[in-house]
Amino acid sequence: MMKFCLYVSVLLGSLAAISNAATYNGYEQANYTVIQKTDVYEHRRYPASIWVATPQDGAVFDDIGSAAFMRLFGYITGENSEGSKIEMTVPVITAMSVRTCAFCNATYTMHFYIPRSIAESEVPTPTNSLVDVDSMPAMEVYVRKFSGRADGNDWYREASKLHDDLNAYGINDDQLKMDAFFSVTYDGPWKIMFRRNEVWIMKAASVASG
Repeated sequence: MMKFCLYVSVLLGSLAAISNAATYNGYEQANYTVIQKTDVYEHRRYPASIWVATPQDGAVFDDIGSAAFMRLFGYITGENSEGSKIEMTVPVITAMSVRTCAFCNATYTMHFYIPRSIAESEVPTPTNSLVDVDSMPAMEVYVRKFSGRADGNDWYREASKLHDDLNAYGINDDQLKMDAFFSVTYDGPWKIMFRRNEVWIMKAASVASG
């Protein structure tokens, strides 16, 4: 685990707490437009984008360790059809899906964002069969930001708070995608202060803004 933390620390470093439209402390980030901002959540629109993704099963989120991250790290450091290096981006997002039964493992699918310059040309094919290129359609998400070092329980707790806040603002469950949410990280594990974490709940496609 210490080795994993060192890898991530070298990759992401001590990233700043403030982002702009294109970068987060020099790292390209997935572009978005803010539709609405309240004191408890932000409503964003993300354009269609390309990510590289890999699933990892576990009884709880904290069980998945570094395996998913290192598969994606392998892809961007040359484990692809072109043998090419791809710059690290932010954020790293993980889809936290509903279990298929009360005692079944959950599937956590981690994603790295593919830089726009590569997405607009030809995205290399992963050589690892557990890694896929994922073309995400345009989407709207409700976002809750928080800081600190998050573990599995924190992600679920913050997502639950976001859900409660959305309901309080009149956004009902039939307006939301209820089978998953995203845990979202921007900072390496060695950063202690002013960490940027987010949870995203997707707006249901049928009610997305025009």
